[in-house]
Amino acid sequence: MLGPLFPIIKPALKAIASVSYLANPALRPCDGEWIGEKADSRVVLRNAAPSIKDQYGEAPTMMDYIRAGTKDLQHELESGKAVSALFLIDGGPRHKIVQEILRLEDQYKNFRPTIILCDASRVFYHPVLAQRPSGQFIAGTGKTLKGQPVAQDVSGDAAQFWTGGDKTAAELAQQEVWLYRSSDRAATKQMQA
Repeated sequence: MLGPLFPIIKPALKAIASVSYLANPALRPCDGEWIGEKADSRVVLRNAAPSIKDQYGEAPTMMDYIRAGTKDLQHELESGKAVSALFLIDGGPRHKIVQEILRLEDQYKNFRPTIILCDASRVFYHPVLAQRPSGQFIAGTGKTLKGQPVAQDVSGDAAQFWTGGDKTAAELAQQEVWLYRSSDRAATKQMQA
């Protein structure tokens, strides 16, 4: 409905949302967390809901959402501890989340992330994923556990934006998940040297 007007009114909508959340934080979606520890391992499950459905990284609270998954690491990395972490990314501005994790990996040599990115076939994620050529796409079935299709064939104008062109559901299933392991990157670098 807003189609052609959206680029014009988007800044105003972002400003309204920012002011609303600052003035009344209770309007923000509920956040929650669970932390479990055993021996040298720590598991942090955190729900930090974005203020709006944010596939492209345009929400005014985008970095709060992203840092919810990395804030515990930052302190440990700064202290010099070796940190291995697993990230399962299945929401929000996925490519921006991956970019932040890769930025931390570049900044801290003591950081060893493993990233599992769901729904990785979106073409606008690929420039970020290309920063780590050792990452690999993993094919899925394209179906839920109940056997229902997850994706459909994509064609037309929307296809260019989402998938880089017309794709079948089977083609999209070939890039259902992207897996990156820091250890694979290190091995690749050693082989190239």
